[in-house]
Amino acid sequence: SASILGMITPVMALLFGVMPLAVVVPFIMVSNIVYIVIYKWQYPNNSFVAISMAAIVKFLVLTIAVKFIISVPPGVAYALSTPQLFTAVTGGIIATIIIRYLPLENALDKSDN
Repeated sequence: SASILGMITPVMALLFGVMPLAVVVPFIMVSNIVYIVIYKWQYPNNSFVAISMAAIVKFLVLTIAVKFIISVPPGVAYALSTPQLFTAVTGGIIATIIIRYLPLENALDKSDN
């Protein structure tokens, strides 16, 4: 379910004009899915490691995309690099807090997530 959301949000950003370049949407989708997979994989071991690894890999995927794979204006390249690291860490912290207070015993251990 998180992967579906991670794929829908960049499309919605494109449709609503938040992200003006369609060429970056697939890379944002991939980076979101990579973030989710790494976070879910590492969360049972250590939430700090889960957030850190997921954020760094997402940052690397997007940075490599805008520096070496696609051509985008400098402002877009910047928006899809360093700020993504900070927003990914912030999002991970918020997600970890929410998960701990959900009525479920542990949302990440459910097989349907």
